[in-house]
Amino acid sequence: MAEHLATLLQSVRPEEIIVGPDKPEDAATGGEVVPGSSSDDSQKRPRGFRDFLWVAFPKTFSGGLQLVTNLLLVRQLGPDQSGMLFVCITAILLSDAVLGSALDVAVVKLSTGGQAHNPLQPLRVQQAALIAKTVGCALLALPVILWARPLGNALFHRQNDPALLALSAAALFGLLTLRSVQTWFQVSGRFAWYGATDLLHSAVKFGGIGLLLGFGMATPRVVLSIYAAGPLLVAAALLATVTREMLLVPPSLEALRQLGSVAKWYLGAAAAGSITARMDILLVSALAGTAQAGLFSAAQVFVLPFQLLGMYLGVVFAPRILPLWERGELTGVYFRFQRLAGAASILIYAVACLAAGRLTEVLLPHAYLGARALVLLLLPSALVSLINFPWTVSFLMFTRARALLALELAAIPMLLLIYRLSIVPLGAAGAAAVTSGFAVLKMVVYQILAARTLRRGAGYPIVPGMPTAEPGAPQ
Repeated sequence: MAEHLATLLQSVRPEEIIVGPDKPEDAATGGEVVPGSSSDDSQKRPRGFRDFLWVAFPKTFSGGLQLVTNLLLVRQLGPDQSGMLFVCITAILLSDAVLGSALDVAVVKLSTGGQAHNPLQPLRVQQAALIAKTVGCALLALPVILWARPLGNALFHRQNDPALLALSAAALFGLLTLRSVQTWFQVSGRFAWYGATDLLHSAVKFGGIGLLLGFGMATPRVVLSIYAAGPLLVAAALLATVTREMLLVPPSLEALRQLGSVAKWYLGAAAAGSITARMDILLVSALAGTAQAGLFSAAQVFVLPFQLLGMYLGVVFAPRILPLWERGELTGVYFRFQRLAGAASILIYAVACLAAGRLTEVLLPHAYLGARALVLLLLPSALVSLINFPWTVSFLMFTRARALLALELAAIPMLLLIYRLSIVPLGAAGAAAVTSGFAVLKMVVYQILAARTLRRGAGYPIVPGMPTAEPGAPQ
């Protein structure tokens, strides 16, 4: 949910923001956020479509490269080594989803909301976020580096390499910094630069890993070095040139205070959602060993595209939710899409049951013989993204954010217990079954909650920074 929260807020484009009653042109310096306002749809749609392409194409391209790269890595490294690598990558993404998404969402709100009357406010807030990320990453990295060996023993067992955790901390800092650069482009409406940053990062990261694979030099340590160097180099180059204003503006304690007061509301949801989404592979590595984690990671490679598809559809649909909700038109659109998404998910799973065995045999070496069963066990957890992410999670974030946070928090202790009971005897297969079971259960709860909210009509409070629907709007 945390990754989706960041993607969702990034889909609210600054050029679609109305600033006060008479000044749509001052979107960069203040006003209330009104995503997809009908008053500027006709003028903004051509540019808005181009901006969407600049966001969606690089991310889709990067996702394809990630899929191919992961397949090649699991083939060349083997289960033990790939398990260690993907545990570290998962930890990097988990930390970014918690710290990075909460701060970036707060930046978007403060830089484009009604409190941003000072033209320097967006720059000060973005600089404050960069400082907060640096301090937060340092506080996180310090114990990781000091206790690298015992932490490594807990995660990797006999395969422990303490340098992997230090490289993971460096990679996290690079990724957090790069996200701040992209948020600067997002808030200023420079989506061509936003997309170009994604493409440049992909070229450096995947180009470097491709060279390692080509020369047979890929190891977890060297691959993680590329994960650290790629975003750091791209972010440093852009901070020194295009986005240097973020560094030149005088620091502001008030901006830091405002950022903290807003980010704290997102931090809980980001942390809880990321923990439930990412704990499976970490627990597999800790409880069943890196070989089982490698098998689990290989299965994730096959199901990931369906999850990404759901998230990319969310980028398209999220800005339309509030206008449809306020006009009383969301219910019909929502339920039509959900029926189609449900039918498509069932069809995809039926095809996967027939094709998964052949695909895993062709694409994976013999060491991954058990991956076919894991793919089928994990696939439901990805297919529910086609049902939840495009409309449901976005809608509930706007209208029932506290309920989502409560559900995620309540799930953490129960999941920890169930994962332990399942992984110890069954390994990766037990984890995959729990992951999909929880995902399907959460989908059912979310659908019930969304349906009840739609039938009651508008009037639920919108998350901070978003407009509140008029009470009693027809649904």
